[in-house]
Parts: sequence; C-alpha cells; structure tokens
Amino acid sequence: FYEVMKGMLVKKLKFSTNRSVESCTKKCIPSGPKDLNELNKGESVCVKRCIDKFFSVLELVGSELNDTGMKQ
Repeated sequence: FYEVMKGMLVKKLKFSTNRSVESCTKKCIPSGPKDLNELNKGESVCVKRCIDKFFSVLELVGSELNDTGMKQ
C-alpha cells in the first residue's frame, strides 16, 4: 500500500512541477525565449522567483501534511 501511495505522490509531484515550470515560463517569458540558450536578466530573475515560490509552498504543504500525519 505504501509503495502505491508513494508512486502516486511522485507522479503528482512531477505533474505539479511541470505545470509550475510552464506557468512561470508563460508569466516571465511571454513571447518565448529569443535565444534558447540564454534568458535576459529580468526573465532569469522572474523565473527564479516564481519557481522559488512554488517550492516554498510545496515545502509548506509537505510540512503540514507531515504534521497532520504525525498527529493521527
């Protein structure tokens, strides 16, 4: 049972990560990168902040779920 749940969580995490990258890219690079190898400074900072927010929220949710699981 644990392995099944773990597998489902990994799939959801991958899906969420991919969605956040897509969302941050659309937000920070609306016209698409001009040079596929480099982002300008503003685009780079925007993407970093956006992804950092995603992982901060993910860490908070994980912590809350862990705390809830510990209480049960």
